[in-house]
Amino acid sequence: MRPLLILLAATLAACSQGAEQLPRVQFETRDVDSTPQTATADFVLGRIIVKYDSDVATANTFTAGSLSLERVGVRTSGGEVLYEVSALVGPAVAPVNTESERAQSLRAALAAVRRRPGVVYAQLDYVARHRAKYPKGQSFKYQWGMFDNATSGQFFAPGGINLPSAWDRGTGSSEVVVSVLDTGILPKHPQIEGSPNMARGYDFISDANRAADGSGRDEDPTDPGDRCGDEPSSWHGSHVSGIVGVGKEGPIGIAGVNWAVRVQMLRVLGRCGGAFSDINDAIRWAAGLPVPNAPTNPTPARVINMSLGAPISCDSMPATQAAINDAFNRGVVIVVAAGNARTDAANETPASCDNVVAVAASDYRGNLVTRYSNYGDRVTIMAPGGDVQRDDNGDGIEDGILSFVDGEDGLALYNGTSMAAPHVAGVIALWMSQDTALTRDGAVAALKTSALPRTSAQCPRRCGAGLLSATRRTP
Repeated sequence: MRPLLILLAATLAACSQGAEQLPRVQFETRDVDSTPQTATADFVLGRIIVKYDSDVATANTFTAGSLSLERVGVRTSGGEVLYEVSALVGPAVAPVNTESERAQSLRAALAAVRRRPGVVYAQLDYVARHRAKYPKGQSFKYQWGMFDNATSGQFFAPGGINLPSAWDRGTGSSEVVVSVLDTGILPKHPQIEGSPNMARGYDFISDANRAADGSGRDEDPTDPGDRCGDEPSSWHGSHVSGIVGVGKEGPIGIAGVNWAVRVQMLRVLGRCGGAFSDINDAIRWAAGLPVPNAPTNPTPARVINMSLGAPISCDSMPATQAAINDAFNRGVVIVVAAGNARTDAANETPASCDNVVAVAASDYRGNLVTRYSNYGDRVTIMAPGGDVQRDDNGDGIEDGILSFVDGEDGLALYNGTSMAAPHVAGVIALWMSQDTALTRDGAVAALKTSALPRTSAQCPRRCGAGLLSATRRTP
C-alpha cells in the first residue's frame, strides 16, 4: 500500500476511537438555485476587443455609432487592440446615464466596428465567473470522489474515479505543470505554505478595483478574496488547486489527485469575476507564449484548468477561441468546467469552445448531477463535482468535494463543475507523470477510452464518454 494512504488510514482509525479526537467540523451550505437558468453574460462596460487584418493600419481613435472610441495600451497577446469609450458624439445625442443605456450604446458601437474595413473580428470584453457551489468540513475519508470505483474495499465508492488503483503506477511528478486560472492562491494556508507542489504564478487582473489587492497585474497571485456584493469570498482558486494537488502531505490534510505536481496559479478572477481579455492573456502565458508587459513563463504548463465561465456561446467570443487555439497548438490540454446552469454547455464559454475538454459533474452514485450540471454534445466527460443536497453514503455529511479555503478549519465541501474539472486536469497530469511520452491528443483519447460507461438513467442528458477513471487504458 502507498505510504500516504497508510498514514491517512492510521490517522483516521485513531480518530474513530473517540469523537473528541476528530478536528472540529462545521458545515455551511451556500448553494445555488437548481432551476434552469436563462442568463445573460456580463461584460466590461465601455470596452471593445478588435482584431485587425495585418495589412490594415490600426486606428488610435474613431467614431462608432454614438460613441468615440480610443485605443488603450499595447496590443494583447493575440494581437488584438483594446478600445474604450472616450466620449459620446453628435449634437443630438442625449446623455447616457444608466448602465443599461451604456450597454445598449456599446452594443450599437460594436455593430459599427464590425462593419469597418480590415476588421477580422470584434467583441465585447465579457466577464467570467467561477463555477462552484459551497459548504464546509474535513479529512480524506470524506474524499469519496477519489476512491476506487467498486462496491467493497478500504476506500471505495460507486462514484469514485479509481485513484488508489492508479496511484500504484505512480503518484505524480514535479516535472508536470498544471496552470490553474482562477481567483488566486492562499500561500499562507497551513497545507499550502512551503509546499513543493506550487510553481511561480502571476496575477493577470489588469483592473486594480477588480483585483482588490491594491494593484493591477503583478507577480503575486495571492487571493485577497473575491467578495461580490452580499456574496462572501469563495477562496475558489485554492479549492480547485487542492483537488489537483497543490497541498503538502499531512495526516489531517486532504490528498490531491497528484501527490507530486507543479500547480501554477494564474489569477484572473477577482471581485465579481474577471475580464476575458485578462483570461485570454493568461491562457497564452500558461502555454509559454509571450504576453506584452509580462515576464516569460519559466515553467509552461502541459495542462490548463479553467473552472470558470460565462453564459454565452464561444461563437461570440473569437478572441477567447483564438487564445485557446494558440495554447492547444502548443500541445497543451485545456480542461474547463461545463457550467452550473442546468442547460446545454453549448451556451457556456469556454465550455462551448473548440479544442477544450469540457467536464460535467457527477455525484457519489456516479450519476450526472442533474439539479445543476450543464450537459450536451460539447461535454467530453464527467467527474466528481459533488452534491451538497445529498448524503448517499449515509455518513451524516453532505456529499460535496473537500478542499482548501480560508478560515479556521481551512477546508470546505463545495460542489459544482468547478470541482469536476480539476479532477480531470489532475488525472491527465498524473498520466503524464507515469508516461512521459504521453501527448495532448493521447491524453484526451485516453480519457474517453478509460471512462466508465453510464446508462441513460445515470446520465440522462448527454455527459460525454462517461465517468472519469484514473486507471488509464490505451486507446
